[in-house]
Amino acid sequence: MVLSFDQTKKEHSDRVLEIVSTDSAAAKSVLAASWVRSYKTFHLAPDSHQTSRICDSIEFANATERSGRMMKVAEPILDRLFSTVKLSGFSTVLCDSNGVILQQRQCATDEESFEKSGFSIGADWSEQYQGTNGIGTCLAEKTSTTILKDQHFKTNHIGLSCFGAPVFASKGELLGVLDVTSCRDEIDAGLNALISQALSEATTQIELSYFCDEFADARIIRGHSDQANPASLLAVDAYDIVVGATRAARRQYGLSPAGDISPISAAEIVGDMESRGTGFESAERRELRRVLAKVNGNMTAAARELGVSRATIYRRATKLGLKCK
Repeated sequence: MVLSFDQTKKEHSDRVLEIVSTDSAAAKSVLAASWVRSYKTFHLAPDSHQTSRICDSIEFANATERSGRMMKVAEPILDRLFSTVKLSGFSTVLCDSNGVILQQRQCATDEESFEKSGFSIGADWSEQYQGTNGIGTCLAEKTSTTILKDQHFKTNHIGLSCFGAPVFASKGELLGVLDVTSCRDEIDAGLNALISQALSEATTQIELSYFCDEFADARIIRGHSDQANPASLLAVDAYDIVVGATRAARRQYGLSPAGDISPISAAEIVGDMESRGTGFESAERRELRRVLAKVNGNMTAAARELGVSRATIYRRATKLGLKCK
């Protein structure tokens, strides 16, 4: 016997209520824990027909202002992500750390379907209002989350498949979620894998672009990275002190996982202290080499650059084994 959609919804609601009423339900899985939060913490009902909460104009303007930098760097990446999964029945969105949809890409033919699900710009998809879903549960768990069909808490959402990935700032703050949601009837395992991989690459690119924009006045250097760890970047000030590091760089070099970085030189982190030398003499040699290279070895010009006499430049360069004209 084929169940009607209403019967399917009723069965789903009964199943959710049965599981959340079990004392140990929250400990069984991330999904069950989310269902329990939805029911017991946020007092939601799985069969509720309540429409999505939409931010008013002032609330949405404040949300976009707070997330302005993320939105700016994410826009071209969101476009590329949508082009990767540009199939009928898919929508890609960027949400803030409260679950509010800030930017969205979808085919014009799918707008009505997503609108009916409350999946539109300005909608709040936090667990508090929508229960278990790819955006809200991703925010709650702070990790990539896939919620397929009847894994959603609300019966209204069992026609959706949601893939959410968190976006973090370099200090560990959760900026928001990048999400791909489908209203297709079926998604095969191969497409699931493609979406998950594309999301992972896109969130990495957003985090890197955000980092470079955040430290636009610093020198950005790439750490010892490889294809498995391409996001290892350090921001260094004029004194060679590290003032910022991506999450990958923090893990790679054993820096604090969140918050400000204790003052440390880039040379000490990347391990080239021996080749560069330490102490005042090495620092003086590096500075003289920099200036002499800039003025093509001209001592008069180097003296002018450093604000010392030509004789001083010649004496110090000779002592340090540097050639000058």
